[in-house]
Amino acid sequence: MFRISCKIVCSYPGRAAVLDFGIRLLVATEASGQQWSVGVWDLHTGSSVRTCKGQAVKARCLCLHSGHTVVGAADGKPLLQLWPLGKMDENQQKIVCPGTVSALATSPDGLFCVASIGEKIYIWEMTAGNLVGLLSNFDEVLKIQFTDDGSHFVVGTVGGMVKIWNFANAVSSGLGASRRTPRRVITAHVQDMTDMHVGSGGPAARVVTASEDHTCKLWDMISGNLIRTVVFEKTASAVIMDTPENYLIAGLKSGLILCCPLYGQISQTELFVSKDATNAGEFVLGEDCGPSTEGEITCLALSSDCRHLVSGSRDGNVRVWNLEQRSCSTSIPLSDVVGNVMVVPPIAQIPTAVHHRPPISFKQQTASMEDGRGMTFNVTISDTSELPVPDFSADIAKMLRLDSTLERRKEDSEEPMDTTDKISALEREIAYLKQLNKDLTQQAAAPDKDKSTT
Repeated sequence: MFRISCKIVCSYPGRAAVLDFGIRLLVATEASGQQWSVGVWDLHTGSSVRTCKGQAVKARCLCLHSGHTVVGAADGKPLLQLWPLGKMDENQQKIVCPGTVSALATSPDGLFCVASIGEKIYIWEMTAGNLVGLLSNFDEVLKIQFTDDGSHFVVGTVGGMVKIWNFANAVSSGLGASRRTPRRVITAHVQDMTDMHVGSGGPAARVVTASEDHTCKLWDMISGNLIRTVVFEKTASAVIMDTPENYLIAGLKSGLILCCPLYGQISQTELFVSKDATNAGEFVLGEDCGPSTEGEITCLALSSDCRHLVSGSRDGNVRVWNLEQRSCSTSIPLSDVVGNVMVVPPIAQIPTAVHHRPPISFKQQTASMEDGRGMTFNVTISDTSELPVPDFSADIAKMLRLDSTLERRKEDSEEPMDTTDKISALEREIAYLKQLNKDLTQQAAAPDKDKSTT
């Protein structure tokens, strides 16, 4: 297998940036943010690509916008920070929020941003900053994640609740308050939740939750049923699945990473996993790194080809694991707790057009929406997934009857006819019409003749 790499120099007014489209980028944040807010490295070599300065980014509040811009919520401040990956020497753009953001997610198409602030969920349009949705009565939100098609987003709370929202219902202001309810509510755990991950499959995706009760649970989004429970010896602090969802990867507070197959034994709904990897298909990562409480795994991320796993730990180490060789290929030491890790595919490094618009203020847009002032408008997006399917059987039957009639006419027209009889009938009809026309002419001229005689 050959790896194709090319460098392209992108010239902007007054600056230049050299981008390598053949590499995958590793993006990570640390809790202190003293030297930089976001660091970017080459995933394969571990060499530093760039650092982004700004405020420290809160854990689980880092996401990728439109495939080329890193968005992070400031820790303890009502700010969102944006760093375009294609602009190597520009400062970040700051967006003011109504409050401190505790969880953050952007839609796969990059048009919307969902953030948890206090007990409410705010949904903004990223291009103009308009508030298009506001959901209330939430507990402390741990994580927000969209499905891969953007049709739904899942909210996981610290108390162990999982709420699945249809995005169309969440942003539709034309529906009443009774309709603005989640599609499904799952009581996932009785103890505090530590992490959550949404798999692939759109509205039919599966959700994995981890809790302080030493379990990870796999849920079906459609039915809300529990598919499988995985029990660990230690608490799983971070959890993720590969794209085909063959493996569940859990980072423990002990510093180990356990990988277990999800569908190895279908009949077994509860699976016990230990560091000895006694079950078929299981393997352990991190045994050579000296597991300890200081090495607690805080976050996990997978590359798009599912060959490399990135882990961040409490001791400030970012490690890149080769899942085929089951070994650590790169280790990057940081100065504080790693709060977020993310793998950016090469296609996401292509820079888009340079935007010079002023920063968007979500706070001002929120005030204009809630007070009813300002030039804002609402767009009603209806959910047609539950509408009845129209019955076209009557129309189809009518079309079939029409076709049969046309076929009969066609068959009748194709039957041989006696042309001699047809010509004779036409000649008799023409003679009759001529005689009728002659009689009408004579009758019309008769009154004038009588007048001239008198």
